[in-house]
Amino acid sequence: MIRAQVPEVETTGLAAERRMTEIKKLVDLSSAQESEFQQLCMTYQLHLDSALYFEDDPISYVNKINKAEKEFTQTFYTILTDKQTTQYAYNKGYADVKRKTADKLNLLRETGAYNEAELKKIEEQIFNYLMLEKVVYMRDKHDVSKQKENIHRLKAIQPQYLKAAESHRKLKHNGRTNNGKVKWEK
Repeated sequence: MIRAQVPEVETTGLAAERRMTEIKKLVDLSSAQESEFQQLCMTYQLHLDSALYFEDDPISYVNKINKAEKEFTQTFYTILTDKQTTQYAYNKGYADVKRKTADKLNLLRETGAYNEAELKKIEEQIFNYLMLEKVVYMRDKHDVSKQKENIHRLKAIQPQYLKAAESHRKLKHNGRTNNGKVKWEK
């Protein structure tokens, strides 16, 4: 795809620039990496524009978009170091992981099995585990088998509190709890 073939190249450049600005806000880059990312963002945006302007069939359009996203993601994480990947995932996923952690803590709080001091210690363990999961899901987004393998490995170090929270959620969902206590009769 040649730039001249895509309408509104300035828009493509602006979108690529916005993407680059977002990346730089989330992770510290070397000048060499920055130049690689600028090229990557421009190529990615050109693929998106190409699909948008030249694909009439919705299935072809979606396939081109997915292919562009997969190529972008794979190249993106090969350019970053492991430390940068973790930094990027931490910054990008912080709000989501914090929300999930709060949800798990509320479930544990409902059980009445933990006091506030214990919950404070548990919060850090749950947050760290969920952040590790987030890194795997982001990095291996387009390689499902690798993602499943890495998640399986993570399950070995999963804090028991997460399992307890999920058990409580299932009991609650099935109507088997009353004021945080398990109803054993049916």
